Amino acid sequence: MRSEELEANYFAAELLMPKRFFAVDVKDTEPGWKTIQALADRYQTTLAATAAQYVHYSDEPVFLIASEAGEWKWFVAGERTEGFYITETRRLHKYTCAHELLEKGKTMSRAQNVAAGAWFRGFDPNGKECITEDSMRATNSEFVMTLLWVHDAL
Repeated sequence: MRSEELEANYFAAELLMPKRFFAVDVKDTEPGWKTIQALADRYQTTLAATAAQYVHYSDEPVFLIASEAGEWKWFVAGERTEGFYITETRRLHKYTCAHELLEKGKTMSRAQNVAAGAWFRGFDPNGKECITEDSMRATNSEFVMTLLWVHDAL
């Protein structure tokens, strides 16, 4: 994405979902598509824009990841995600909810624990360290948006 386009997106997000209101609405909420949908309805914004803004203002360490055709394309990392790095392997791991949506033709997952190594560098994909994933697939598409959040124990 070009820097001008990125800057325009940030400006639009701040215009439609100003920090002074949005940060208050995000405070003490549980990450997930149910929360994002409620905020999108309130601010009359798209799910993707709302999720990106949510990631920026959440008190939780949250990531938004967009994938298509089984590979992640881009991600937004919240301010509290320091020390966690998305894997360089762009192919969705078989243990992710995003992969499962594509395999089973579903459009929604429910928030569930997955192996941290399925998404993050430095963790074993078969290990016991878990993060929470909630994924949503666009209808009749291979485009999936994923919210990931990190437990305090990691």
